[in-house]
Amino acid sequence: MDADIDNVINILLCAAIVGVGIVGYWKSRHELPLFVAVAFAFFTVSHFLELLEPSMAIDVVSILFRVVAYALFVFLLLKYVRSWDMF
Repeated sequence: MDADIDNVINILLCAAIVGVGIVGYWKSRHELPLFVAVAFAFFTVSHFLELLEPSMAIDVVSILFRVVAYALFVFLLLKYVRSWDMF
């Protein structure tokens, strides 16, 4: 039961970040909020998959969604740091 509550809270928080990211992109037309929204959409899906009946296939897909989300964050941070002309 606790895992379900954790997943529901994570889904709600991730969905809120997705919404803020979309609004941020819509208002600014900067890519960063949109990519953050996409990454958190992947996290939202992975948490939703955990609410479903656990199976090996769902676990693998959930892990893949999280890997994609984390890779997107690494890409975003590298892009942001490179914009400083420090590296």
